[in-house]
Amino acid sequence: MAPSAKRKGASAFLWLFALALLVCSFSVAAAKPKKSARSLDFFEGSWSDVAWRGAKVALAVSPILGMAACCLLAGESKEEEELKRQKKQDLKSCGGGCCG
Repeated sequence: MAPSAKRKGASAFLWLFALALLVCSFSVAAAKPKKSARSLDFFEGSWSDVAWRGAKVALAVSPILGMAACCLLAGESKEEEELKRQKKQDLKSCGGGCCG
């Protein structure tokens, strides 16, 4: 893959990651109960509780990030596509078998 294509894919991946993070933060803010006396914030409590909450968030978001990475980084450069197309045409002109 060409360096510019990788750069574009990585940039799109970062934008998608930022968008997913923004959506997650809004959904957490919207799901927060309005009439509670006192609830723990994300970083309050013992460090093991905070680590467990972080692990749960990471596990919840990882499939989304994986699907986004597959969709955004699966493209090939124009040169690679042209090479595949050329090989396919060569095989058709040989009759589909080995031309050797």
